[in-house]
Amino acid sequence: MTDLKQKPILLVDDEVLIGMATKNNLSRFGYTVVTVTRGDQAIEFVQQCPDCGLVLMDIDLGREMNGIDASRAILKSQEMPIVFVSSHTEPEIVSLTEAVTSYGYIVKSSSPTVYDASIKMAYKLFTQKRQTEAFDRYLKTALENASEPIFISEGNGNVVYYNKAFLEIQGLSHEDAVITELAEFPKTTTVFSDTGQRLSVDNWASTRPLRGESGENVVFYVYNHSIKTVLVNEYTYAPIFDDHRRIIGSYVKIGKPVANPDLEVLASIERAIGKQRE
Repeated sequence: MTDLKQKPILLVDDEVLIGMATKNNLSRFGYTVVTVTRGDQAIEFVQQCPDCGLVLMDIDLGREMNGIDASRAILKSQEMPIVFVSSHTEPEIVSLTEAVTSYGYIVKSSSPTVYDASIKMAYKLFTQKRQTEAFDRYLKTALENASEPIFISEGNGNVVYYNKAFLEIQGLSHEDAVITELAEFPKTTTVFSDTGQRLSVDNWASTRPLRGESGENVVFYVYNHSIKTVLVNEYTYAPIFDDHRRIIGSYVKIGKPVANPDLEVLASIERAIGKQRE
C-alpha cells in the first residue's frame, strides 16, 4: 500500500483560519495538505493533480457549491476517498454524505488524533477496495477465457457465474437461456454416476461441495435434455469458503470428455432416458 504521506491531501474549508489550523495540525503527523475554500477549486485541483490521495471536504462552503455537490462532481471523474468534515451532527445531514461516499465523517471539533485516525482508516478502506476490485477483474478475466467450462454456485445451489465455455457445452448461444436455479436443473439435466446410477440433485458435482466434498477428475454421465445427448466428462469440484471457513458456494470445472466411455453404462443410461420420456 502506498503511504498516504507521499501524496497530497486536499482540505476544502471556506473558513480560512480553521483550514490553516487543520493544515498545521495534520502537518505535524507528516501529511502534505493543500487547502482551498470553494467546491469548484476542489474539483479543479483533483483534475490537475491525479495523485491527490484523499479529500477532506467541508459540507458548508458558503454561498458557493456545497461540499456534497462538489464531492459528487469529483467522484464522477475520479474514484478516491473523500472524508466529510463538518460541525453538523444531525442524522439527516450525515445520511446525505453516506449517499455520496462511505469513507467517514469527522466532526470539526475533533482532536488532531481523531483526524489522523480517520484519515488512515479511510485510505486503508479505499486501498483495500481498489485491491479487491483489481483482483476480481483478474479472476474474472482468467475464468472467462478458460478453455474448459467453469461455473460457480452459491450456498443454495443456484448458479451465480459461468464462463463462455460453459455456454458452449450446454449448446446455448445466449445467456438468457441458461438455467441458474437449482430447483429447475432436473427439468433440463439428468445426471448419472460412472456406473450408470441416476443421481439425485444433492449428489451432483455442484452440490457435493456444499456439504464439504471435493473431487478431481470424477466421471459423470450427463444427459442434456436440450441437445438430447449424453455428455461424458471428468469433473473437478470443490467448496468455496468464507474467511471463517464456512461453506458459501461451490466451484465446478467440466474437464475433457472421456475418450472411451463404458458402452454398457451408456446403453443402460439410454434405456433409462427412454423410459423417462415415455
